[in-house]
Amino acid sequence: MTHRLKISLASIIGFAIIGVSAYWWININSQESTITSSSESIQTKKEIVNSCRAKYSFPKLKYIKNDLMPAYIDQVKKHGVRPVKKSHQMTTLIKQFKLVPVPELNWAYALKVKDADMRYVTPQTRQLIYHVSSEFKKRISKTDLYKIKLKITSLFRLKNNNPKNSSNESAHKYGCAFDVSYAEFLDQYNNPAKINGCQKEFLQMTLEKIVEDFRLQNKLYKTKETGRNSNCFHIVPNFN
Repeated sequence: MTHRLKISLASIIGFAIIGVSAYWWININSQESTITSSSESIQTKKEIVNSCRAKYSFPKLKYIKNDLMPAYIDQVKKHGVRPVKKSHQMTTLIKQFKLVPVPELNWAYALKVKDADMRYVTPQTRQLIYHVSSEFKKRISKTDLYKIKLKITSLFRLKNNNPKNSSNESAHKYGCAFDVSYAEFLDQYNNPAKINGCQKEFLQMTLEKIVEDFRLQNKLYKTKETGRNSNCFHIVPNFN
């Protein structure tokens, strides 16, 4: 009986040792597999980024500082319309062609404004929208992103419409400003474009380079806004 008990205990201990060894071996191999998979994933991501950067010509930016309102508010008051409190008061300004409609979309941009009744600006401002958006299309025309459009997020605002952190004397209220997103771009059907991070960075830098170039040519004033709901370039024409 004692002899059988010793054999039984020896068998149990043996199986336990085998089980522990097997678990250790499986666990080690699993960890090695995870590390290998993670390493391969990192390598793949690096290859994608390097391939993307080799594919597109990323512009060099000067990172020009933002223009503050005192730099352009006098021009805006002189060349813009008088601010109005109600949308029906815009009718006279529209009839006098002091405010002109911005087409909802074209080959280079699409409007994504909250209020369709506010898709008006001064003639000079509309011309600048056309100029910036067409230049953007020109600079991406030889890439596989040539169908991408700009997203215009804000145009005219009523006198009492003060979004958070906006000024009471915003150039939008004079019809002399538009906001263009650098956080999101649109596809040919005017929906959010499905692009990877590298492609998005290329489009962002291309747009910012255009804004910088036009600023250095004294065609506009710019403010690069950052925030939860305001990742855009606030652009005002230079009337001088």
